[in-house]
Amino acid sequence: MDYLFVGLGNPGSQYTATRHNIGFMAIESLLGVYNCSAPKLKMQGLFTRIKLPHCGLIFLQPQTYMNRSGEAVVRFMEYYQVDLDHLVVLHDDIDLSFGRVKIVANGGAGGHNGIRSIIQHVGGKTFSRMKIGVGRPSSKGNQKDIPVDKYVLSRFTAQEQVLLEKIYWRIGDAVDILLTQGVAACMNEINGLPIVD
Repeated sequence: MDYLFVGLGNPGSQYTATRHNIGFMAIESLLGVYNCSAPKLKMQGLFTRIKLPHCGLIFLQPQTYMNRSGEAVVRFMEYYQVDLDHLVVLHDDIDLSFGRVKIVANGGAGGHNGIRSIIQHVGGKTFSRMKIGVGRPSSKGNQKDIPVDKYVLSRFTAQEQVLLEKIYWRIGDAVDILLTQGVAACMNEINGLPIVD
């Protein structure tokens, strides 16, 4: 059976490389790891599908805007007959420090509109999430007093951009563990790691 890996973000150049689009960025890094062909547009999403010896992988970036991500996700799940336990959603998390990656087997939306949309459309919440920490606005410096909604649509600092490649490596490791050993082993291995620095 295929695994569907969904990276959340917003289409359009004004959102490129923003914190809220870290899910899109993570999928782009995974396309390189698995030597995928260029994504194609289908059913409201940019996607690539490959076959591995033990399973198939579908990488998806919904093009519906964040708040309607579930519309594309459910269409791909139905078309490729992907079960909820084979759905993995990669997304930003402001409650995790930048440089932290956390795997969660199921749960609520936690205030994330993209996750909320997916739960509504797929009819359940027992899918895996790969939460990628983007942190909250700093109380000092040029981030002081930035509202959270504007903060997540801001771009990474130069210092953070240097660390993104290490974060992508951790995400790649997490995907490999999830595929070969399961989500529980992935949680045990990845969630206890120190912040990438």
